[in-house]
Amino acid sequence: MKNYILPFLLVLVFTCSSHNKVKKENKLNILGKVEVYNENEIYIVDRWKTRSRISYKLFSEKDKKEFYKKNGKIVEVEVEIIEKKSPWSGIIKIINLKNEYDENNLKEGNK
Repeated sequence: MKNYILPFLLVLVFTCSSHNKVKKENKLNILGKVEVYNENEIYIVDRWKTRSRISYKLFSEKDKKEFYKKNGKIVEVEVEIIEKKSPWSGIIKIINLKNEYDENNLKEGNK
């Protein structure tokens, strides 16, 4: 019986700690421009002024309804990456809307 306890504890500790790392790696802060193509295709675009744009499609219906009204606004959001499709696109879930700006009022140093 004692021979089984130590390996079980080691497996339990390593699986729990690796699970937490994955969760943290999936969270990201983005300063991006909201782009609405239709009610179901709403994106937050990081580096929107460059040729190296990264487009993140909103996942949840709640987020889509909220950000549909913010078309053209610059937002600072904390997100969870649901799926990374390529280096230039992914699907996200909004965790927290930190700030919202008009593009004209955004400081030049930010983007």
